[in-house]
Amino acid sequence: MRRILAIMLLAAFSVAALCQGPSKQLQELEKYLKQQGFTPEHKQSTVWGEGLTHQWSLSHTVYTMKAYRDESKSEEENQRIAHHIDSISTLRRQGMVKGIDSIRLAFTRLGAEASESHLYENHRFGIDTIKYSLINQEFEEAPSSSTDTIPLRQKRLEMAHFDYHNYFNQDGGEEAWGLYTHLLSVRNSVEWDDMQPLDIAAFEALVLPELKPMMKLKGAKTYPVHWQHDEGFDDEVSENGGLQQKTTQWGDSHTGLTTGTHYFIPLKYETEANALYQRLDSLAYGYISAHPEQAYVYEFTPPYFPINLCDMVKGVEHKGSDEYYLSFLRTQEGFHILSLRNKGERWVPREWWKLKSYINGKKTYFKGMEPKS
Repeated sequence: MRRILAIMLLAAFSVAALCQGPSKQLQELEKYLKQQGFTPEHKQSTVWGEGLTHQWSLSHTVYTMKAYRDESKSEEENQRIAHHIDSISTLRRQGMVKGIDSIRLAFTRLGAEASESHLYENHRFGIDTIKYSLINQEFEEAPSSSTDTIPLRQKRLEMAHFDYHNYFNQDGGEEAWGLYTHLLSVRNSVEWDDMQPLDIAAFEALVLPELKPMMKLKGAKTYPVHWQHDEGFDDEVSENGGLQQKTTQWGDSHTGLTTGTHYFIPLKYETEANALYQRLDSLAYGYISAHPEQAYVYEFTPPYFPINLCDMVKGVEHKGSDEYYLSFLRTQEGFHILSLRNKGERWVPREWWKLKSYINGKKTYFKGMEPKS
C-alpha cells in the first residue's frame, strides 16, 4: 500500500512540474500518432541550460516491395501473390498516411497562433518531402545593472517539427520515413548554481526494491559490474576493438571506473519483464519529476533496445559527484537491467553481460560464458 501511495504522490508531482505544460493540441496529436503505429520516445532533462526540458519524439518507417511475375507459376498464382503483397503494402501505409494527414491539419491550425511557422511540401517525380515547424517563445525581464536597457531572458520555449521522406527502394517498392519531434523548455525555479547531483541512494531505495521479487524467478541472477580503464590505456568501438559504447570527456584524463549491479531475467519471462519495465519507468519518472533541483537526463523508449544499452535515467556528474545510470538491454538470452555508478568516462565493453570484469582491456568471464576457442 505504501508503494502504491508513493507512486501516486510522485505522479502528482510530475503533473505539477508541467503546470506550464505543453500544447494540448500537440498532446492529442501525439496520442493519435501512437495509435497509428508511430514509435514514441520521451526525453526529459534539467541540465541543458536554465530550465526543465522535455522532448517527445515519434517515428515511423514503412517499407514495401513490388510483386514480380514468376514465369514458373500460373497466372492465377502470380495474381494471388501480387494481391497479397499489395494488401500488405496498403496496410503498412495506412498508419503513415493517417499520421501525415493529422500532422498537416494540426500544424496548419496552430501556425496561425505561433510565433513562427513553416510548412513545406515537395511531391515531384513520385518522391515526397515534407517539412513542418512551429515555434512559440515567451520572455521575461531579467535582472540587470544597466538602466538603459531592459534585458529579456527566455521563460518558455515550445517547438514542434515534422520531417518526412519517401523514395523507391531496391525491391521495386517504396521506403518512407517520418519523424515528429516536440520540444518544451520552461525556466526552472532552481538556478543552475543551486542545482544538486542526483541523490543516488534515495533513487535506488525507491526503484530497486521492484527487482527483488523478480530475482526469485528460476534462472534470474545478479552479477557485479566492474569496467575500468586507467590513464594511458585505449580501446575502440570497432571490429577489432573491445568496446560496444564509448564516451569521452574534455581534458587530459581519460580514465573511467563503472561499478554496480547487473540483474538478469530469462527470456521466457517476457511478460513479467515488460511489466517490470513499466513499473520501473513509473517510479523513475515520478522521482525525477519531483526533484527539479537534481541534475538528470531521463529517456523513455520502447523496452530493451536490441543493439546498445538504453539509459532510462542518467544522473549527471555535478559538483564532483558520480554519474548514475539505470540501463536496459534485451538479448537472445533475456532481459538485462543495470544500476551503475560511474567516475570519469564510461566505456561499455563488448558482450559486457558475460563479463565479471573488464580492466584495461583484460576480460574476465563468468564461468560457462567464456568464448569458444
